[in-house]
Amino acid sequence: MTQTIAIVTPTYKRPHFIKPVIRQIMSQTKSDLIFVMVSDGSDAAARKIFTKHAGSDPRFHFIETDRNYADWGCTPRLHGLRYLSGLKNQPRYVVFWDDDNSFNKDALQKIEIAIEGALCPDILLVPILHADGQLPAPGVLVPDLASANLDMANIVTTLPIASRAYGALSSMSPGYNQDFQFFEIVRDKMNGVIKIAEMAPIGRYDGLRFWSTLRWQLRIPPLGLTKRNWYQKIRKKIRG
Repeated sequence: MTQTIAIVTPTYKRPHFIKPVIRQIMSQTKSDLIFVMVSDGSDAAARKIFTKHAGSDPRFHFIETDRNYADWGCTPRLHGLRYLSGLKNQPRYVVFWDDDNSFNKDALQKIEIAIEGALCPDILLVPILHADGQLPAPGVLVPDLASANLDMANIVTTLPIASRAYGALSSMSPGYNQDFQFFEIVRDKMNGVIKIAEMAPIGRYDGLRFWSTLRWQLRIPPLGLTKRNWYQKIRKKIRG
């Protein structure tokens, strides 16, 4: 059974990602989709780029929050979910793809097949490639998962569950509004059916970032440049 799947993508002052994001959504082999890009605050430049490349495609929507919340995408995603809830053709399932992640052309199609194969659960966890390997790790069980073991790109969820979870996140203190808390809230408080899809990874975390992509192509392991003592780490790798 064909189902409309919505994609909610938060963005903020990163116009160089908008065109490649639109291209990868348009190239999806599953055409029954809704794409909502949400700017965290007003951004005329981003809206202009989005309109130029999305054209008049009725599946593509650009909205903005009333100000910059800077809460790890929590408020923009909540705005996107509320926007979807107001549509006449509400999607049943939602995925959260960040503006710097890359996805295979058949990602949505495979997600749809996996949803049906898992008997339409409330939450389906799909694998993606990460700098440290695959998330979620192969063979892991739902009870053993923590939010740190997942990225939002792993999560496929029904619209009502997503709306309730992000509503709960938005009511907490700003320091807690990190997207990686989403899974634990859903698992521990929503009482939904959660399943892990047995399938090949559908995309890459940070896959639209040039240096990350180049490192993956050259099989160079993470250098930890964003961590302390990064210079010593590089020297150790060079010396072997």
